[in-house]
Amino acid sequence: MRLKSLALTAALCLGLAAPAQAASGTTYVGDAKLLIDNQEIFGEIRHLVEGAERSVAVDYYVLGGPQAEQLADLLVQRQREGVVVRVMLDPDMGILPALKALTEPVVRKLRLAQVPVRFYPREALARLHGYRYVEDHNKSVVVDGVEAVCTSMNFGAGLLINHEVGVHISGNAAHAMDMDILSAFELSKPMGPEAPRAWPSAAMPTGNGGAHITYVPTGLSGCSARQAVLCALQAARTSVDVMMSQLEDQEAVNALIAAHGRGVAVRVLLDPNEIAHLSPLGWAPNGVFNLQSAVRLAAAGVAVSWYAPPAGQHALHAKSALIDGQTLLVGSTNWNFMSFDMNNETLLRVEGGRAPARFASTFQHDWTSRANGFKHDGSPMLGPRLWAYQGLAWILN
Repeated sequence: MRLKSLALTAALCLGLAAPAQAASGTTYVGDAKLLIDNQEIFGEIRHLVEGAERSVAVDYYVLGGPQAEQLADLLVQRQREGVVVRVMLDPDMGILPALKALTEPVVRKLRLAQVPVRFYPREALARLHGYRYVEDHNKSVVVDGVEAVCTSMNFGAGLLINHEVGVHISGNAAHAMDMDILSAFELSKPMGPEAPRAWPSAAMPTGNGGAHITYVPTGLSGCSARQAVLCALQAARTSVDVMMSQLEDQEAVNALIAAHGRGVAVRVLLDPNEIAHLSPLGWAPNGVFNLQSAVRLAAAGVAVSWYAPPAGQHALHAKSALIDGQTLLVGSTNWNFMSFDMNNETLLRVEGGRAPARFASTFQHDWTSRANGFKHDGSPMLGPRLWAYQGLAWILN
């Protein structure tokens, strides 16, 4: 495991050449298109599924609500038309009772049509890491083993009005995602009768496109996304722009502060985590996930700000960053312990092509029009208060 982790780190930091077989942690030539917010993300997923010729693999954390039901109807239709479909979900279906209640009708609809739906093999992931509380936090759809959408966006009531970032990729990185979803699916248990069709083999795509894409999963691969993030931040020479739902990992915070210290222009846009309505305690201090990191960044002179959503939008749910205007990190991975090391997640590193440039313009717009500044009360009890809240919420969840 340690040798695999070291090899992955070296490949990410040094840009080693790709082997002949699609695999996680490898860089491939392909195409990447940035997707912003629900309309673009859902539209791209629907378009891909409609055009599928052989297979559709869905691996999703929260798959509930009207749009998810539309997607389920489409998956049922495509299966009847001969496309092989697989759907994998987190066993908790979003943890919160309201989200689980939205997901259950979608699951029933798929199972009634004998679309194979299974829960991610969380027990295997827990054994691998020696940690019980793990999740399948992925939000990915792969079509024909050659094209994929990976995003930060869940499906569910109130979740479609968040500020989200996703990417549509093509090529061998998508092929590696497909193989990982299938491997996990085969380790999981059927919920009931399934359409008995074998997964169609997909030829390795040719390396066409203007981007170099590195697929970095956590989960059963045993990889850590932390090294990919740290390598990118340590390599920064001119700029780092971070747009993050949850930034708690202190090694990442240290790397941002170090980049600022060597003259890199660092800007960090964070969600204020106004989550009292979701808390198992019925209350929550604002910034519960991000405040401690924001305090450290601000104290070091890093430009950090809360995100102020416009009318009709709820929160910043993106998990993305841009380094030197060229290297984009995007996917389902928050910068925290669970996402980096424990959950089943997908982080994509995209270098070159059109996606980084669009993210740069999106971030600049948000920084100019939606940054709300950062203030805190300076209380020496800030850290203990946050730790106490997070510990109690975790126990009750």
